Amino acid sequence: MTKLWDESQPTGPAVRLATLADRAGVVATVVAAFRPDPAFRYFFPEAEHYEQQASVFAGHLFDKRIHNDGVWVSERCEATAMWNIPNAEDTSNKDPPNLGQALQELGAATDRIRLYDDPVAAAMPSEPHWYLGILACHPDHQGQALARRVGQAGLGQAATQGFDAYLETANPANVGMYERSGWRVTHEILPVPKLPTWIMCHKPTNPDRRSDKQLYS
Repeated sequence: MTKLWDESQPTGPAVRLATLADRAGVVATVVAAFRPDPAFRYFFPEAEHYEQQASVFAGHLFDKRIHNDGVWVSERCEATAMWNIPNAEDTSNKDPPNLGQALQELGAATDRIRLYDDPVAAAMPSEPHWYLGILACHPDHQGQALARRVGQAGLGQAATQGFDAYLETANPANVGMYERSGWRVTHEILPVPKLPTWIMCHKPTNPDRRSDKQLYS
């Protein structure tokens, strides 16, 4: 059941849990938003193949999380947040049925993704936590606080449950933005040459209230 995530949020565009019908919209937003991202440029360096390969990868990330209520979107998928959620039925670390096809379509990019992902995963805490894998707003809709709102839905749930939230970013411009919103750098790593990456944590300030309102301002 699709849930509009309006509780305790200021008036504005609705945020809801994604459904399978949102896959194409989410993929399009991630592909457009991450085109200049340093990690995506490393994964998919050939401009002529970026659209196809990034679409396959974004679809794979969506497929891993959609059945765990781990994907939030704005009403028309202009923005999306994809989380790994710690619970007994979490399947976000299990391979979706179409993994083989995805790996074949990604080709050599699969090795680059793994070279990056393995050190990032090793830098994450062993304790259960919420992990923000993707936060994206389509470039055509930036400036409307949509990323802040879709990010807050998951961050508020993590705080309500008393979990820390973690993310990583390879974009140095993002570090200050997250820090202004209460995130703190826990590690700076170099998963592959010339791609510094920051691991960041957001601790619940009050697990009984969804009070972290300044995310992604």
